[in-house]
Order: sequence, then C-alpha cells, then structure tokens
Amino acid sequence: VAGSVRGPPRSASRLSTPYLAPPTMPPFPATSATLISTSVTETETWNRLLFENELENAVWTRTNSTVTRNNAIGPLDGLMTADTLTANAANGQIAQSYSALAISYTMGVYLKRRTGTGAVSISLDGTTFATVAVTADWQQFTQTLTPAAGTRSATIRLATSGDAVDVWGVVVVPNFLVGQRVERIGRHEVYQRKIAGQTATMPEYDAINWTLVGPNNRGALFDSSSSTRTTSTTTITYRFRPGRRLNTIAAFNVTGSSVRFRVVNAQGVTTYDQTRGLGTISEPSWFAWFFEVANEYDQFVALDVPIAATDDILLDIAPVRGFAAIGTFLYGIDRRFGYGAELGASFGIRDFSIKQQDEFGQTIFVERAFSRRARFQMYVDREQADQLFAMLVSRRAKPTLYIVTTLYESGFVFGYFNDFEQLVAFPEVNIYELELESLA
Repeated sequence: VAGSVRGPPRSASRLSTPYLAPPTMPPFPATSATLISTSVTETETWNRLLFENELENAVWTRTNSTVTRNNAIGPLDGLMTADTLTANAANGQIAQSYSALAISYTMGVYLKRRTGTGAVSISLDGTTFATVAVTADWQQFTQTLTPAAGTRSATIRLATSGDAVDVWGVVVVPNFLVGQRVERIGRHEVYQRKIAGQTATMPEYDAINWTLVGPNNRGALFDSSSSTRTTSTTTITYRFRPGRRLNTIAAFNVTGSSVRFRVVNAQGVTTYDQTRGLGTISEPSWFAWFFEVANEYDQFVALDVPIAATDDILLDIAPVRGFAAIGTFLYGIDRRFGYGAELGASFGIRDFSIKQQDEFGQTIFVERAFSRRARFQMYVDREQADQLFAMLVSRRAKPTLYIVTTLYESGFVFGYFNDFEQLVAFPEVNIYELELESLA
C-alpha cells in the first residue's frame, strides 16, 4: 500500500459495483443475465410440472392448438411471461404428464380470456375435467383430486375452435407439512412451509404459507453472501451471458485446486483466459516445496477484462481432495478514485466464533463465519470528490466490491462501508477516510 498527494502510488484505490441482485431476488432475472449452462444440478420439488410458464417447451404436448410465447403480462410478476393458448380445432388442448402417487393433489392455473366464448376446462389427471368461468381478468382456477397412482396428465382444454386464452403458472402440488422444504428451480431458491396444507400459489408469492430459506445449491454463488456456497464433488462450471459491458470479474470464498475465468465472444473466440492456483508456496524453494505448508487462497479478482454485452463468461473451479465450492461470484464495471490508499492502512477480521469457558475452566470453541475489515485514507482530487461522495451514498446499503489495493489479498473487501468522512485538507485535494467490512 503506497501513495501520496504528489503522485499516483503503485496501486490505485478502486470501487467496483457488482451487477448482482439482493439475496431475496433471483440472480439471473434480476440482472438480465442468461444462464447458458452449468454442471450444478437442481430439482423442482414444489411443482410436479416443469416449465410452468413456458408452454412452448417440449415437455408440453399440444393437440389441435398453438402457443404464443410471452404474449401477455403475468398476473403476479408483472412481466411478459404469460403465454397464449389458441385452439385450432374443437377440443384444442395442452397437457403435461407427471408421475402421481395415490394421494391428494391440487392443480392451479391462472387464465384470462383473449378471444371467443366457448367452454374452458382443466383436468389434474387428464380424465376428470372441470369447466371454469374464464373472464377478461386474471383468475386462478384450481382442481383438487386423488388420482390413481401412475402417469397422469395435467390438461387445459378449449372446446371451441378459434378460442384463445392467456395462461400463466400451471402447477400441480401435493399436501405439505409444517417445516417441509421445497426447491424452486426458476428462482434458484429454497422455501419452507409455515402452515400445513395444499395451496397452488407459488411460494415466492405466498408469504402466508411459505418463508424464504435462501438460495439452492445452483444459486448460492449469486446471493451476495459468502457464507452460503455452491458445492460439488466434481468441477464446478458456469457459462452465462451478462448482457452488458463489464471489466471486472471476482470470486470469493473459493475451495478447490484452481479457479479459471474465460470470456468467449459472439463468434466463439476466447478473448480472455486466466487460471489461478489456489494452493501456492509464498517463497518457492526446494525446502519450501517439500516442508512448508502451502498457502490456500480463497479468492480471485480479475481487473481490466474486456467484456462486451454479447460475450459469455465462463467459470471453472477444479476440486481439491474431491471437493469444490464458491461463496460469491460477481462482475461489474470498476470506478477508480484518488491516488491510492496511504501507508498506515489496516486490515483484519471480525470473528463470529464462540470461545467460552465452562464451569470447570475448559475452553469451548464453536467456529463460525467471519468478516474482513479494512480502514484506510486516500487523497482524492477536488474534481473527483463529489463523484466519490455521491457514489458512496448510493452504495450505502448495497454490497460492493471495494479494492483498496491489489498488493495484498486482504485488500479486496466485498461488503459495505461502516463509515466514511471527507476532509477538505487542501485547496485542490481532499482526504477520504473509509472503514469497510465484508459480508460474512
């Protein structure tokens, strides 16, 4: 860490703003990013049907009907996620098969009439149909049955050729017990049941019956918390398209033998490829190679990476001893301020572990998470002072990657500032004092 008012130091202080959503929101829809592929699997355990809002998907069977994708605003999410189902002949329908037990299920679907006046019916098992009164306004219709065990078909049927209805949120759910947890793959989240029962409203829109526990394994690296981690016994791979221009990629709380960042453009050409080994000897020598314990790094920050809006970012984490994990993955455009952190900057941690003595004097340790801390000063030109002040204010309750210095691993803090002050020390130069703390 070095720097003074007379000139730039070795490493400039930087503030990087990640384009990630708060932990309570799904990462990919919130950032307009598209997940291309990943090695981390997830399983829908609330809805027995797949692709509840994608009726054009191959899991749905269309008979005498057509589907227009994303043709109306959904009733609960306020987005263009509702599809239009149009009958090309009498009894035009769409159906999806699922494996049923001989227990009670509830089918739920939101419907709104677009054209026509013919009968509309739904069936949980593909055999027992119930006619529903569809109007020009969104309504949720349900049917509760105990089907025979085996393969059954959830079906929506239009009796009259030419009729069309908007469809959103087709679900089939069983009864849930208090405390039972379910996984929502579209949102990469886990929910827990608060009241026993059988309700067809999606957990993310049903705060009476469900509470959000946190991300599932696939989404844990995007929830802005390093303590929740995506884990695997094999190599973790992600490929996604952020849909915006970027220049900074970062991974924190990583366990593995190496972490690799790649950028591939729209033509399939790799424009950036960097790998960092996570276990290294600080001062390589023959003695150190055989006898010293390797330093196990747990983060990788790549700066000045040219990423266009149409580029894909690829993340690979190779396992070590059959285990790989990552706590946080983020990306953004950095903002650079000042001449650099001054000598005297301090770095440390805040430990949430428990260390206490029992009545016999024995010390009991309970290891828990910790947060990184940093405190430093830096000189900032008067022309930048107001910009920095405004940016800090705008990020006061948003997780942000603060790069104090690239000389030390502890100089990267993904979290928030506890306090900052601007001192007008000279006519053309201000002094900023910041106290930072990372997310645990």
